[in-house]
Amino acid sequence: MRFNGTVEVVGEEPRTGGPVDALADVEARFAAKYSGPDGMAHDGGHVWLRAAPEKTTSGDFREIPTA
Repeated sequence: MRFNGTVEVVGEEPRTGGPVDALADVEARFAAKYSGPDGMAHDGGHVWLRAAPEKTTSGDFREIPTA
């Protein structure tokens, strides 16, 4: 699958954990799933991206031989 569109950085780059309203909900859900009750650890080596696809294309996978 291929996406064409725009991508923007959300929050500081790299992410160090400063308050960002746009990330409050997603980081809380991410922490609940992967980090546990202590919250999300910010190691300064990651960044959040927001993708806005304008066009999506996909191939015809019926042509791939099955085992």
